Amino acid sequence: MRLCSRACDGVKKPVLYKGKQVYIQGEPLYETEHSDALLIMLLKANNPDRYKDRQTITLDLKDWDGDITKLSPAQVDALFEEALERAGITEAELKKAIEAGQVVEVQPEPAGEQKPA
Repeated sequence: MRLCSRACDGVKKPVLYKGKQVYIQGEPLYETEHSDALLIMLLKANNPDRYKDRQTITLDLKDWDGDITKLSPAQVDALFEEALERAGITEAELKKAIEAGQVVEVQPEPAGEQKPA
């Protein structure tokens, strides 16, 4: 059985009552059991940009001098995600824009305004 059909269509399981199969008008009764965890795993695997696990990383860049090499990989990733969010595009859209030679502008937040935590 394919994983996709198991997640989307489900698996037929017999309905039992006191350990015995339930029949209605001589026909066995079944219920369809879907695997939510499997469906989530398939969504994450097939569209990671949209369904990946989100990790919140706090960026404390008050003392940062602008040298990206001084940031941890997690901070660089968070900075990149923030830039994508401000630009209003996905990572896949950014890659397409770069391949097409397009310029993507990201507007900085006005001084004094900070996002609520």
